[in-house]
Amino acid sequence: MLHILLRGVPPFWAEPEHRIFNAILKGHADFTSDPWPSISHQAKDLVKKMLTSNPKQRLTAHQVLSPDTPLDNAVLGRLKQFKAMNNFKKVALRVLYNCGYRERNARCGGSGLL
Repeated sequence: MLHILLRGVPPFWAEPEHRIFNAILKGHADFTSDPWPSISHQAKDLVKKMLTSNPKQRLTAHQVLSPDTPLDNAVLGRLKQFKAMNNFKKVALRVLYNCGYRERNARCGGSGLL
């Protein structure tokens, strides 16, 4: 997500979808094309550490959101807003699903079948 906030696109992209998985396994993200030259070394280093393929060496979400992270408050705020939006979306979808389920069930005489 941080990569997308800084660059505007995902770190790994390919068509068809199975090529995305191959790109992820190779773990070679581009840090040379725009806008990377204008992004601070600290921010690039942070993203690289987040994309490390070895989970034991990769930063955790807790480490990324810690006060020691070299991100400015605006970026950290956007990350936290995004997380809150995702939580809200999950709850909203759950409510919509449950309402739809109850409505379908009532229309079908309680059988749940249409």
